[in-house]
Amino acid sequence: MEKLTLLLNASTVEMLHLLARDSGKTIGLLVQDMALERYMNCAMSGTRPSGQAAPSGEIGLTGSG
Repeated sequence: MEKLTLLLNASTVEMLHLLARDSGKTIGLLVQDMALERYMNCAMSGTRPSGQAAPSGEIGLTGSG
C-alpha cells in the first residue's frame, strides 16, 4: 500500500468525513472506491477521465497471469 497526501479544500474534507461516517468506511476506502468506480466507468465507456477516447487496445486491465 502506498501513502498519499491530498491537499483538499475544507468543504471536500467535510463531505468525505460525512460520507465515511454514513458508510462506516474510512476516507481511504472511500477514495479507493471512487477511483475504482471512475476507472471502471471510463473503461466500460471507452473514454478517459478527460473525455478523450482511448486508443484501441489500451482499455482494460493488464498484467501477467
